[in-house]
Amino acid sequence: MFNRIYPHIGQFILYLISGTSAALIAYGSYLLLLHFNIYYVAASVYSDGVGFVATFTFHKYGVFRKSGKLAKHFGRYCLLALFNVLVAALIIYACVEYGDIPKEFAKLISMASVVLWNFFLYKFVVYV
Repeated sequence: MFNRIYPHIGQFILYLISGTSAALIAYGSYLLLLHFNIYYVAASVYSDGVGFVATFTFHKYGVFRKSGKLAKHFGRYCLLALFNVLVAALIIYACVEYGDIPKEFAKLISMASVVLWNFFLYKFVVYV
């Protein structure tokens, strides 16, 4: 089983590094928008868009090392990003409104949830 996982470990580490960078930018943007009294769900959606292009570029060329098929990859990435933004907004809303979780921490929960399924979707659906 380890032989099946081993070839993907380096790529997963690169994914985590690029994702962490994008997450820091997105979370920083979210906190900044909250500082200006933007509604927390809207701030979440806007902040997710901040790292959109950089994350796509890092993943396509740095993590998964796929050249060509830019329009095809970008189209799939956009669909996944839209799905992720909608699910993340639902998660953050549920955490704050029903879980009584502070909105600052709820954003981290929603971000972590998205990360869990994205590596596999990027690898086997988006960048193929």
